[in-house]
Amino acid sequence: MPENEDNPRAFISHASDDKERFVVPFAQGLRANGIDAWLDKWEIKPGDSIVDKIFEVGIAKAKIFIVILSKNSIEKKWVKEELDAAIVARVSKQSRIIPIRLDDCPVPEALRATAWINASDKEVSEIVMEVVNVAFGITSKPPIGDPPKQAENAGLKEINGLTALDARILHMVVDQVIESNRGIADLSEIRQQLVNDGFNLRDIED
Repeated sequence: MPENEDNPRAFISHASDDKERFVVPFAQGLRANGIDAWLDKWEIKPGDSIVDKIFEVGIAKAKIFIVILSKNSIEKKWVKEELDAAIVARVSKQSRIIPIRLDDCPVPEALRATAWINASDKEVSEIVMEVVNVAFGITSKPPIGDPPKQAENAGLKEINGLTALDARILHMVVDQVIESNRGIADLSEIRQQLVNDGFNLRDIED
């Protein structure tokens, strides 16, 4: 997929020890799903300033900062400095930080209040999709359905003693009169419709 401004950039902070076992296949999976995963081995060329590339291009332009936490990475100077830069960006609301924990390493103090992905019991493809869902706002939350019929007009204030049910009956009568062009309404039909919608018959009769 060609890169464009619609592809969110994700900077991946990691230790080189974790690159081949996790980081490279993970980054490849992100790119295959529309995320511009920024990885040093793909972006930094001979003669480039490593500091400028990482901080001025990789992190500065990233919407998502992914930090790979492991026993290999938590003590690395580069990872700490990249995380510091990402926290500054998060405070200024420029990016989101997503920690991915590969093993039972300690979580840095700065990330303990941030929900992380536990990768120890998941396939790389599962983790990729979790990040993709976050990047594109995809949720598993069920959609909200239509409110029950009883709730219609529930927000209306009572007018001259009209309750929500009164208001609904009035609407139904008016609608039926208009639709029939006869100037009358079939009250038995309205009664049955209200019963079908879950209203109490005694309330309807009242």
